[in-house]
Amino acid sequence: MIVISWNCQGAASPTFQRAFLEYKRLFKPDIFCNMEPRVSGTHADAICGRLGFDNWIRVESLGFSGSIWIFWTEYNFSIQFVESHSQFVACKVLPGVSWNLCFIYASPYSPCRRILWTDLKLDSVDLSDEWMALGDFNCVPF
Repeated sequence: MIVISWNCQGAASPTFQRAFLEYKRLFKPDIFCNMEPRVSGTHADAICGRLGFDNWIRVESLGFSGSIWIFWTEYNFSIQFVESHSQFVACKVLPGVSWNLCFIYASPYSPCRRILWTDLKLDSVDLSDEWMALGDFNCVPF
């Protein structure tokens, strides 16, 4: 399974849409996630509809940054939405051995990031299953 996560920082431009479709053509991802598209509402819905996937989930941003868009086409798997949060989207990938897939767009503000990890551990993810978390963690190690 091929999963791509991209912090695109703006999805309203024709350049983004051409690049997205080119990545899709070259890498043939099963799941494609965009972080920080900086567009929302009906304009975001229109863009999502043009990107060539059968299914998508879109979580609105709080303010100008943030937002997570997840795209997929169900061939030999399905995605079950579990929970959305201001900093992540949690899904379960089925069938067969199910596993958790969390797309993270973490706040650059460290107290908010701590809330993210607490919420992930307590609410969203069945830790008895396999778990993959990917995205933009907005964290710089010292």
